[in-house]
Amino acid sequence: MIGDLLFDTGKIEWGEVHLGGNYENSVKVHNPTRKDISMKIFTRLSELHMAKFGRDSIGCINKEIVLPALTCDSLRFIFMPRDTSLIGNYSKGIFLEIDGEVYMKPIEMQADVLESFDSLTSKELLSTPMIDIEKDTFSFGTISLNEKVTIPVRITNKGKRNLIIRKVETDCTCTAVMMGDRIVENHDSVILKIIFKPMGRSGRQYKTIKLYCNDPHRPMIKLIIHGDIED
Repeated sequence: MIGDLLFDTGKIEWGEVHLGGNYENSVKVHNPTRKDISMKIFTRLSELHMAKFGRDSIGCINKEIVLPALTCDSLRFIFMPRDTSLIGNYSKGIFLEIDGEVYMKPIEMQADVLESFDSLTSKELLSTPMIDIEKDTFSFGTISLNEKVTIPVRITNKGKRNLIIRKVETDCTCTAVMMGDRIVENHDSVILKIIFKPMGRSGRQYKTIKLYCNDPHRPMIKLIIHGDIED
């Protein structure tokens, strides 16, 4: 619930999407009161458009819209990622003004944005970069609370064009990554260093690192590190 309005969800999960695509999703909103309620949706995100609300169409973001008393409607959004800077985990919030009051509880938008390769011809697909990683799961064994571990991961380009590592993300502040050159020439290799610090954690640990690149066959790779931390 935000203000006097009821929303069926506070989060839109887009899942895996590709640059250049258009993706639609919706949130149902109910006005349970006996008065009309005005609402504004605030965002400066150029990749997000509001498709429909009642009789309104695209262009309703940042404009006042009204939900009549005792009615239900849907906020329909179109997600249109275009910029390569959006590649990776996309997590943004849309804020609402309801009857003149701005609420800091947003509707969250989440997606995994991948590069698109739809424009490549069959001939071009034969001469693309090809990422190769020795394995995708690494164990750091058993460590103490004040230990730090560094896991080197060799990344090789077995393709015919330069491999570009667009982004590397971790799922926890206890895990960091270091990498030199993010452009890997064909038949060359680089080392990705995964650095894990317990930071007060104990017991069994599993952490995920996501690597995004321009290999059409593997645009996103998940690496898992795991181990135990002794008290």
